[in-house]
Amino acid sequence: MDEKILELLQEMQRDIKDLKVGQVETNNRLNTMQNDITDMQNDITEIKSDVKINRNTLDAVIKHTSKLVEDTTDIKKDLNKVEIVTSSNWTDIAKLKSIK
Repeated sequence: MDEKILELLQEMQRDIKDLKVGQVETNNRLNTMQNDITDMQNDITEIKSDVKINRNTLDAVIKHTSKLVEDTTDIKKDLNKVEIVTSSNWTDIAKLKSIK
């Protein structure tokens, strides 16, 4: 009977040791997961910052592009005026030549 009690106690002691080892492994895994989560949070913060910078840059590019479109439209109008004036000048030149 004493041997059986001793065996049970030894088995219980082994189980307790196994639980302690399992607890250490679990704690290590949890620590690793916590570190991974912290790294991911840092990455997300960095990505948000990059997105904000990219958004500001994109807004600046859109403004610049809009200005270029306006400038191009103005240049087209000016070229059209030059073409009309040139045409008028050629007509005047042709009239002057015919008077000669």
